[in-house]
Amino acid sequence: MSLIKTVDFDTIVCVNNSGSDSELMNSFLRIYNPNYNVIKEEISLSPEEISDFVVLVNKLAETKQLTMNKKNGYILGYQANSGIREQFDILRYSEKSILNIELKSKLPKNGLPEIKNQLIRHKLLLGLTEKKVDLVTFVREEMKIYKLSNTQDIEEITPLDLISMITDTYLATDILAEVDLSTMIVSPYVNPEKFVNHEYFLTDEQIQVRGRILKCKNNKMALIDGAGTGKTLLLLDLAKNYLKRNKQVILVFAGSLENNSELESLFKFTVRQVNQVSEQELSTFDVILVDESQSLYEEAFDKLYNISEQTILFSVDQQQTLHPIQKKLNIQKKLTEDVNVTEFKLRNKVRTDPVMSSFISKFLDLKDRTAQPFNFQNVKAVYFDSKELARDYLDNLVNSDDFKSIELTPYTTKSTYNIERAKTYIGSKTVHHVIGREYDNVVVPLDEHYFYNEDAKLDSNYPDYYPFLQDNSIFEAISRVKKHLVIVVINNPSLFIKIQEILTWQIDKVIGEKSNGKD
Repeated sequence: MSLIKTVDFDTIVCVNNSGSDSELMNSFLRIYNPNYNVIKEEISLSPEEISDFVVLVNKLAETKQLTMNKKNGYILGYQANSGIREQFDILRYSEKSILNIELKSKLPKNGLPEIKNQLIRHKLLLGLTEKKVDLVTFVREEMKIYKLSNTQDIEEITPLDLISMITDTYLATDILAEVDLSTMIVSPYVNPEKFVNHEYFLTDEQIQVRGRILKCKNNKMALIDGAGTGKTLLLLDLAKNYLKRNKQVILVFAGSLENNSELESLFKFTVRQVNQVSEQELSTFDVILVDESQSLYEEAFDKLYNISEQTILFSVDQQQTLHPIQKKLNIQKKLTEDVNVTEFKLRNKVRTDPVMSSFISKFLDLKDRTAQPFNFQNVKAVYFDSKELARDYLDNLVNSDDFKSIELTPYTTKSTYNIERAKTYIGSKTVHHVIGREYDNVVVPLDEHYFYNEDAKLDSNYPDYYPFLQDNSIFEAISRVKKHLVIVVINNPSLFIKIQEILTWQIDKVIGEKSNGKD
């Protein structure tokens, strides 16, 4: 387990009291902020938050009960990036417990409920360490300390109460780095039991958007978002909230949904594919939630849009269209430009893995400037010279190692009934069947037809007509991964070599820099 820098109360107070010496404060934060971004020169805890913390420290010191041991061992501005992004203002680890202190200059806009939601979220994440977790928030303007109780209520506590939570010993190890926080990222279609048991959390942004949607007086709404922002989870969480208000709810899925009967049984609301529901049936519901609306064709969209009495919410991400007709129809543009539709946006990603994101970006576009060199330890490339060998390997991964094999959707020609882009492995899921879903382990087979074009983007040279958007389809397949990705390269040495160059990018860069230094 890796070590992490901790700081003591006295150092924090002395640096803060330096006043006008901004260079001292900046140097202090660069040393003691574990998530300092060297490239962007960004810190995750501001001087203003340090000032708030010093006010709290002074308040604790007034009790005369702060021992030297309790003054030590604090981690500032820790930002978790292990599958999920969440910042903790102050952390202190001990053998059996974790103390989390959040800092507010004033009461948030939504008051104590907003503080409560943040602390509950932190409790869920920190609880994955299997340690006892104490969570408090200090509001400077009020000079009050709030604690999340065992019953998940907010209680005001005294400085002495807070001091009693601080252990005499501490650990200077990066405990959260060893914890897979992505287990809290629930894909409701893949893990419906976790969703039903509320083994997930919503971010502040999701909670705020949910509140605005529930209060909206307009009956036509659109939820606009990108991949990884948690739109499906929010949409289904909204269904729960509408049910609590005694509303009749239907979830209409615009793509392919294999297990809608199972989902209905667990969710306790109606779930249908768009082609399985009639206008007459839709009229019996109070609330209609449409997921993956970018996949709607014009007739289906018109059927839903023309509903006038019920509340209808379209969730849409235009970047995930898989067919040129859907791209041209552009449901997202129709909704955002319609004055009769109230628009809500999710801007922040819930699912975040900078290492995997960098690999995917670089893999799809070798010139992508957002990608960075990492040790891509959760990405693996294997090579086979025949599809027969590849099938054996894929079968073992799927059946023994819990991988999901994903391939482009086959197409059957209308005139000759030939199957174009036939799957390499019969057990693979198609991209049309994985929209809106995420899996821990994903494997994607790519054959000899894939190459990098003159723009350095991944392309293919299949000679036959294919009606779906290939670039979007490949992105859809590869971006379903949460933890481990395997790319199976079949009879394509040049593609394998390019993937190797991405996977060894970091070490090659280091070696190159050392060589240049010697020169």
